[in-house]
Amino acid sequence: YGYNEELYNQLSLGSKFDVVCTSEYMIMKFMDEGRVEPLSEEFFDKKNKLNYYQKGVSTYINDRFRELSIKDMTLDKYSAGYMWGTMGIVYNPEKVDEEDTKHWDMLLNEKKLMDESFKKQKNYPQKLKEIMNDTSKETVDQVEEILSKMRINSYSLENDSGKADMVTGKVVANMQWSGDATYSMDQADEDNLRLLYAVPQECTNLYFDGWCMLKEGLKEDPRKKQAAEAWMNFISREDNVIRNMYYTGYTSVISGKGKILQYLDFMYGAESDDTIEYPLDYFFGEKDACLEIDKTEAKRQIYAAYPPRDILERSAVMVCFTDEANKRINRMWTNIRCFDLKTLL
Repeated sequence: YGYNEELYNQLSLGSKFDVVCTSEYMIMKFMDEGRVEPLSEEFFDKKNKLNYYQKGVSTYINDRFRELSIKDMTLDKYSAGYMWGTMGIVYNPEKVDEEDTKHWDMLLNEKKLMDESFKKQKNYPQKLKEIMNDTSKETVDQVEEILSKMRINSYSLENDSGKADMVTGKVVANMQWSGDATYSMDQADEDNLRLLYAVPQECTNLYFDGWCMLKEGLKEDPRKKQAAEAWMNFISREDNVIRNMYYTGYTSVISGKGKILQYLDFMYGAESDDTIEYPLDYFFGEKDACLEIDKTEAKRQIYAAYPPRDILERSAVMVCFTDEANKRINRMWTNIRCFDLKTLL
């Protein structure tokens, strides 16, 4: 399915699956509704040589999954991570000034969206999380006003179409998930078009996609559950992780036992006279986990795939909203996407 809500709607209409891959907030919604089967104790046994997920998942990712909870249930007990990343802006440096990409207001050409003093607060991470998940009427109304202005500057409000539009040069900047950004840069390179990736300084969305097992599909059948968990482990095996990352551009939650780091060195490592160190210790859990990359590649694929710590420090995860909040947001989005009411007044 094209997006999480489409999957949810199909399940509501009666479609049944044993295992699905969806985003963190949707998995939490399934957990809240009692539709997700918890992972078995055997799945967490690192002594089992076939448990590639538990033996290979990044400690950083696992810690973030434990932080996400609903009704005292943590995400790591109900989901095996798949891909992760950030939201940012892909842009053509020949057409867009790098300085403009430092702030989200480049999409508005108006005042900055956030006061710089906000980031200096001691409780900034918690405040950022609250703002990212604020669904109050006042905030949603403000978002609608901002999006109404942004709509005037937008060629399209469809994320997937933006990948092709960037590569063909139809648009010069596009808001994209980091995995799509990597894909766009790879495709553009084939046409000798050089694109860059930026994460504005105010904040960004940190996302996780993961596998979860649905009770409606498993029907308490232990064989189905075993097969579903075997699939999660198979897709987490290092050779399959590398194949997936190469094909999709998205970044796996698996850090592995050395092969993935070797793959990254093969893809992005350099031995030129003008190189810089790109640390990856936070993800791979090794102090010497670091790539030597060409200086000109510092804001490209590797930057999108494995964001530096400073980006992670100004990022927040979107959680599961209430039904009332979802109705409010959906109504606002319909106003923007289908017919901007303000243009009719």
